[in-house]
Amino acid sequence: MCKFNLSKLASRFLLILTLLSPTLAHSQGCNGNLDACGFPATVSLNSDRSQTTQIFTVRSRQGRNSPRDYYLQLTQPAATSGNFLLYPASGEGSALQIEISFQAESSGLFDLSPTGIAIGPFGGTQNETQAALIFSVTPGQTITDSYYEGGFQLNLMRDDPFSPGTTTQVSFIVAITVAPTLQLKSLGPVDLSNAGIAPGQPLSKTEDFCVGGAGFSEFTVNLSSLNGSSGAGGGIYPYTLIGQSSGEQLSYSVAFTDDFSDQVGTEPTSSGDITTPYLLKGDADCSSDTARIIVTVEATEWGKAVDSIYTDILTVTVTSN
Repeated sequence: MCKFNLSKLASRFLLILTLLSPTLAHSQGCNGNLDACGFPATVSLNSDRSQTTQIFTVRSRQGRNSPRDYYLQLTQPAATSGNFLLYPASGEGSALQIEISFQAESSGLFDLSPTGIAIGPFGGTQNETQAALIFSVTPGQTITDSYYEGGFQLNLMRDDPFSPGTTTQVSFIVAITVAPTLQLKSLGPVDLSNAGIAPGQPLSKTEDFCVGGAGFSEFTVNLSSLNGSSGAGGGIYPYTLIGQSSGEQLSYSVAFTDDFSDQVGTEPTSSGDITTPYLLKGDADCSSDTARIIVTVEATEWGKAVDSIYTDILTVTVTSN
């Protein structure tokens, strides 16, 4: 029985990092009886998509000595769905869904509704008190652009017998600059065996893995053989298995696909390149497999084997576009 073992299926990846820091333009301090103060014109979310907290102050009173309760509402005029959304700068790909909560001084955390439902009441104060909006990027999304933004409007509303329907508004932009990241996950050994395979039949096996990341929309693939001419080995064949004892060289083929219903895949050129770009489907955490390598040894190759074990190292290189 012959056993063919790609025992160290290696991976390497190209990481491109771009960081931009938009300048914050702060609003004026409180100058009215109902006001949100110190709020920036642009709220920049953390580039690693961790939770971002924006601190500001609120004042709600009737005259200088009469605190009045207030309600808070957050709306997004351009939104067309039931979610808070940030839109890609390129205009291509899906919008990025975010979640926003509000916390007044000495109060709990309140989730804000994309439908514009007001929350409250919150206790009024004679002087400014601290408040915060907390922003979170909804996990599990495929992020295909390096910059997203969306416009929002914060409304404070006070309802009292002295000034019914009093409101104040603050318009601002929420933006995120995504540092492009790329990772491969779940690549492992590919073991090929002729056990149970009739003479004249090829040996074939697939290896599923994840191509994930954020901040880019497409990627290209290169598959190179350590022993073969597609890699550094300079073997007889582009993809070459070498016998453990004899040093005999056997040819094999590889193919790549991002469609699990595709049983054939796309074979690379003799240099290992697959020039057709693929769309990013995996998220930054690589939570599920999105791609497949197909390895095949034809019957004419394994049928002439004189060794029992043949090996090669296949390197998968993914480059973001």
